[in-house]
Amino acid sequence: MIKELIDLYNPKDVNEVSNALKDLLGLVIEDMMEAELEEHMGYEKNSHEAKETSNRRNGSYSKKLK
Repeated sequence: MIKELIDLYNPKDVNEVSNALKDLLGLVIEDMMEAELEEHMGYEKNSHEAKETSNRRNGSYSKKLK
């Protein structure tokens, strides 16, 4: 799987490797944070269970980490 990703990105230098890692890890971290929020809130995003509690999500928007 890693070899396939390396072939897909085909990095030529350190900057390209860094950018590929940001792309790949960014998605993984986002999924992990979403799962953590679901666990904390006790229901999945856009769930009917959200209406049964006063503890609700306020929405989200894309962000860039430095």
